[in-house]
Amino acid sequence: MSARNAATFLAADVGGTRTRFLLARWRESEAAPDAHEKPQDTPSQEGFSRPAPAWEPLCQRVLADDAFASFTAVLDAFLADCPPGAKPELAVIALAGPVTGRRARLTNRPWTIDADALAARHGWPRVELMNDFAAQAHGIAAAPRETLHVLQEGAIRPGLAAVLGPGTGLGMGFFLREGETVRVFPSEGGHADLGGFDPPFLTSWSAWLAREGRIPSWESLLCGPGLVRLTAFLAAERGQSAPWPDAPAIVAAAGEGEPLAQTAVNTFVRALGACAGDLALIGWTVEGVYLVGALATALRPWLDAPTFRAAFAAKERHAGVLATLPILLAEDPLLGLKGAAAFACRLLAGDRA
Repeated sequence: MSARNAATFLAADVGGTRTRFLLARWRESEAAPDAHEKPQDTPSQEGFSRPAPAWEPLCQRVLADDAFASFTAVLDAFLADCPPGAKPELAVIALAGPVTGRRARLTNRPWTIDADALAARHGWPRVELMNDFAAQAHGIAAAPRETLHVLQEGAIRPGLAAVLGPGTGLGMGFFLREGETVRVFPSEGGHADLGGFDPPFLTSWSAWLAREGRIPSWESLLCGPGLVRLTAFLAAERGQSAPWPDAPAIVAAAGEGEPLAQTAVNTFVRALGACAGDLALIGWTVEGVYLVGALATALRPWLDAPTFRAAFAAKERHAGVLATLPILLAEDPLLGLKGAAAFACRLLAGDRA
């Protein structure tokens, strides 16, 4: 790729429910990374010593995944809406699944994304894949502090930070600031066992999940479908049925005071607090924990309540430390897309250095 012509890029944030796209023109910054700081083969884990340059949007869309049979199909639909002749020199695709090479599969949707096949099909000089929570971390690192809602006050100290988001699945990741450098570490920890969370609950929950052939992972509970599953489980224990079709309807019913929905949401939030506390201990995330995504945003009134913070800090010997860590909520629905775009700009800056 000729760095001199690398001015237009495509960024995508591919989730299990929606795919967000951006086609943009990069505004080159006078400050570019030094040659030794150029990104290597794993873009989701590299750091940079300069802020990302800005971009000028040319086309932006959010498309529902259910309307398309494959990522190729949803990408084609987006490109059909873009200005003719605006061909990207670089595409950065963030996707909800583990990324270990040039080809990756979404965890909660049967789509496979092949970077080399995309480059060949569209004639793009460069295509990079990254985990969606690596993109979320890049987005948080670039977000102004005043755009984040504080769930727990605390002094930000140098060290790892955690990102956690219940969505179609449960996403996790870590990032580390070193001056203006941001290093990102993706995680698939949402698929870890719930462990010691509420043993009496876990006994019944495990039996319920076995009917679906699932194990009690954090993601079995802490995601949109998990909230639906939890509500059906609690209803069955009461000899009832749950009338709500999805997580937004359950959260809305809880906000209106419906007892079953309130119990489900309170259980969910307590579990989310426990999971966030576990993540903080695993990474010793002294910079803090950041919650992201539409479901976390919808749950803000419950996250502001003491139950969430109490579950977060209920970790025996380290409860006192956890009670002092910052917990923040990022409510921007385009945070992951902006993180992928910021990363694309840094790649372009590195190519020009």
